[in-house]
Parts: sequence; structure tokens; C-alpha cells
Amino acid sequence: GDTGATGPTGPAGATGATGATGATGAQGEQGIPGPQGEQGPYTPDFDSSWIDITDKNGESFTITHDLGSTNVIVEITGKTAVDGGAHQRHFGSTEYQLGFTGTYGGTATDAGFSIIETNYSRYAIVGSTRSYGAGNTDVLLMLTDHYGTMLWNLTYGGANDDYGYSMVETSDGGYAIAGTTNSFGAGNNDVYLVKTDAEGNMLWNKTYGGPDNDYGSSVVQTTDGGYAITGYTYSFGAGDRDVYLVKTDASGNIIWSKTFGGTEWDSGASVVQTTDGGYAIAGDTSSFATGNHDVWLIKTDSDGNEVWNQPIDAGSIFDVAKSLVQTSDGGYAIGGILALFQQSFVLKTDLMGSLQWNQKYIGNIVLARVNSIVETSGGGFVAVGSSDVEGTNVFLWKVDAESGLAWTDSTADTVTLYRGATDAWWNYVRLQIWKID
Repeated sequence: GDTGATGPTGPAGATGATGATGATGAQGEQGIPGPQGEQGPYTPDFDSSWIDITDKNGESFTITHDLGSTNVIVEITGKTAVDGGAHQRHFGSTEYQLGFTGTYGGTATDAGFSIIETNYSRYAIVGSTRSYGAGNTDVLLMLTDHYGTMLWNLTYGGANDDYGYSMVETSDGGYAIAGTTNSFGAGNNDVYLVKTDAEGNMLWNKTYGGPDNDYGSSVVQTTDGGYAITGYTYSFGAGDRDVYLVKTDASGNIIWSKTFGGTEWDSGASVVQTTDGGYAIAGDTSSFATGNHDVWLIKTDSDGNEVWNQPIDAGSIFDVAKSLVQTSDGGYAIGGILALFQQSFVLKTDLMGSLQWNQKYIGNIVLARVNSIVETSGGGFVAVGSSDVEGTNVFLWKVDAESGLAWTDSTADTVTLYRGATDAWWNYVRLQIWKID
């Protein structure tokens, strides 16, 4: 377009003139501001800058611009992290996905302790079973489809009690399972690591621990192909029971181990390798609790040395963490139980472990103990535990998901938006408005 002094927006059906800054003229029929030119786009009449809406899940909120006109062009963008790239993921509507529940097992005591989403949106569950297997209690591994229909299940263990508490899908398509064994190892109970192929066939197993009782609660495959396992130990550490962190190579051979804790009972329940190459452990602590027993979040470097730790009061005098994920904004989501009230909780922290929100659940799952929760590719959550609805069975719970940002109302001076109740992307929002003359 021709050079213009103020760079106006083109009227409908025409091309806008180029402003003094050298911006490209606006598009035609709708009079939309033109794309960015060599020296920049038109300056909006209103720019909210980036607004933090991390606490607005499931809420409507209004942005006031005071332009006094509805003859405007509005651009709304979002960010997941404050230093991340802008997006418009699921903008204009919220996507809703229904959940489901399912129970699995035999006539004896069976429980699910960990769940992951595998390829093709299937769910792999590890736990324990007294209904099947070779010993009193054996490790149970099962695979379901996206709707919770069981595809296969296998067991592992010896003559005594063996439990699977955590699993990860490995880079070769198989699985690694961490738990506790009384059938093998050096002590009364030892940390148990089982490696399988994609069909669940065992490739090898290892044990770790000392002369007393040692338990494995969680495993991740690390970026070097090895494994990190957390749990708790009576054999090592400073107190009665300490958090236990073990690092192995790809074949399960131990590289180093660390303990964390005080003079009382402290446990590690779930470990993740963080984006900086270190580790985060969610567990519980009596040594550092504000009450009787609190959730405990520990951050380490890549060699297992503590960087910081954060006790968190989740809502009762006895709070127990079961599962941990690092969220897309660098913070952490922790699932667990409030033992005093027989409730489940999911809480969210920032990247330094400070509590942002805490949601409690009871309703239709009052008899279900949730042991593990993960965020699914569809934006919701799926959890596994045990249920006493019909005996004691593995319990699978898929949470309804509502993602995205919707524009619900506007006036001459305001725009009202709604953020999905479980949305994971719209943590920051920016509103820019151009008036049409």
C-alpha cells in the first residue's frame, strides 16, 4: 500500500495503507490488521500484555479495555510457560472428554499401584495380586486399551511376597517395574527391579538394599538409558526410615545411592527426572512436617545431591503422596491420599515447590484408594488404585477432561473468557485490540 501517516486499517474489501513504520497493509475483506512487516505490525489500541491465569481453571474472567467500541478486531494468544512460545491451542471452544471407571482381578486381594499411558493411548498398570501367580503375593502387570478393556496380564515373583509399585515404558518398547521382594535379595525385604519386553516377558531382575527392610516405590528410565528408583530404607540413612534414591545403568547395575530424611519416618513415593537433568521426589515426612505427617517434595541435581526440599500440608494431619509428574510450566503435580478423611487429592506446585492449588475428591470413589495418577495425551488424567466395591480389585479411573479457552461475552469495554476446568496450556493470556475506524 501507499505510505500513510497513521497506518489505518483498510475498510472492508480494500487494502489498508502502510503506516509510517513500514508495516504491511491490512488484509482485504475483513479489514484485519496486516501481518508483521520488516519494521513491525500496526500498534494495537489496547494491549493487556501477558496476564497470569494459572488459578483460573474452570472459571470465567473479564478483561477491561475501555475502548468504548464493539467495532474492533481482537487477537487472543496464550502461553503455557511465561518464557514459552505463544499459541492458540483449543481457542474458541472447550473440548470435553468423558471419563470412565473399571475394576479388574480375581477372588483374592489385588491392587493397582502405578499406571502409564503407552503407545496408541493404551494404559499399562502394575500392582500386586494374591489371585494369580507363583507365591503368596506376586507382581502384577496388565495392559488395557484406551477404554479400559484388558488386553493381557502377567505375574512375576517367587515363593514369598513380591510387590510391583511403579513402572515405566522403556526406550525399547518394554517395561521396567520397581517394587519390593521378600523372595530374593540380601535382606528381609529388598528393592526389586524387573525388566520386560513389550509383551511383558521378563528379561532380567535386580535387587538393592541392606540387612533390614528396603522398599522400591517408583522408577524412571533416565536419559542415559539407566534407571532411577526411589523408595525408603531401614538399612541406611540418618533416621528410623529415610527416603532412598538409587541410580543404575541400563542393565540395572547400581551406580550410586542417596538417602534423605531426619530422625523420624520419611518415605519416597515417586521420582521423575526433571528437565534440568536432576531428579524430583515426592513422598512424605514426619521429620519436617508442620503437623503429624506432610507431603514432602525433594529436588536434587543429576548426581542425587539435594538442591531444595519442601514439606506441603495437603489438608489433614496425615498426608501421603503417591504420584508425581513435572508439569509443562516447570512445576509439579502430586496425587495422594488424606488418610484421616479417606479422601484423595491432586495438588499443584510451582517450580520451587510452593503450593498453587489443591483439589480433593470423594463422591463416587469414596471406597477407592488412588495410588497413581498421570496426565494423558488428551489433556485429562487417569488414575489407578484399589477398590472395595466388590472384594478388593484393581481400580482404574479416567477423569473427565475440559481443555481450551472460550470467548463467552463482550461489551464495548470488556471481553469475558472461560478457561477449561482441567486445561494444561492457557496459563498466561494476552489480549490485543485494534479499533476499526
